Amino acid sequence: QEIDIEALEVEHATLTIERNADGDLNLVALQQRLKPEEEAPAPRAPRREDAPAAEEGGTPVAPAETKPPPRILVKQSDLNMVVHYIDHHARPGEPVELTLEETLKIQGLRLGTDGERAEVSVAGGLQGKQHLFTTELTGYVEPIRDLQKLSFDLEGSVANVEPGLVDAYLARNDLSCSNLDVELKLVCTDGVFEPGSSHVALVMYDLALPEDLTRKAAGIEKLDRISIPIGIHGPLEGPGTDPLLAVLTRAVVANSADNPQLQKAISHGIRKALGLDGDEVQDGTDPQQTSDEAQAVEE
Repeated sequence: QEIDIEALEVEHATLTIERNADGDLNLVALQQRLKPEEEAPAPRAPRREDAPAAEEGGTPVAPAETKPPPRILVKQSDLNMVVHYIDHHARPGEPVELTLEETLKIQGLRLGTDGERAEVSVAGGLQGKQHLFTTELTGYVEPIRDLQKLSFDLEGSVANVEPGLVDAYLARNDLSCSNLDVELKLVCTDGVFEPGSSHVALVMYDLALPEDLTRKAAGIEKLDRISIPIGIHGPLEGPGTDPLLAVLTRAVVANSADNPQLQKAISHGIRKALGLDGDEVQDGTDPQQTSDEAQAVEE
């Protein structure tokens, strides 16, 4: 059976995402409950006594047919929702909370059937302060047959993340910044994030460095701007991230070409490691050479 829905509109929906003290999300528990039950063991060979009861006249009663689920096409979906996020893990005893107002639009969503992928867009911001957490995401979703094996490709950003809401995360590493944007690219195939294709980049402005790192970075106390790309991989229900060293090395390589401060810090570190005379880096450092040096360190 095929069902075509011209338009689906949902208003005032509410979604609560909660992370407990152990770092587990409630959405993961929900997804586990939605997993299909394990397949039943293969049936044994039929016996005479298992034959269907005969109707009057001696004709056996055929078993009822199992109909496949309906195939659904939703041509246009508009979902206006409020998303509550509560994090007990980042700041024990003082949870981080925020409420977002988001609009989700999907064109051509297919359930239980093959066909073209659906176009997706997400837009919104912080409730009451739309200039904060400004969300702009676009991409597509493949036809859905199994919620455990979603395939999608999303790209976009969340701009003007309020620093006060991320201080709990930055404070763990003695960091602080005046503003934070998030740029992301998520590619998921059959419920698994593709390594090398999926990442979340933290773009921090006026990043203040801790004292021990300042000493290692040629005395630099603050970076005007730095982007830290974090690779995402593994299953949708519990993805992993790249090791911290790989993340920071890629960040240095990605930012050094057009960042004189990082050029100075890299050259300073290399000179000290090689035992060269003088800690100060002279002006005129070749940006390309510095970037090449950083790339060599990564390799």
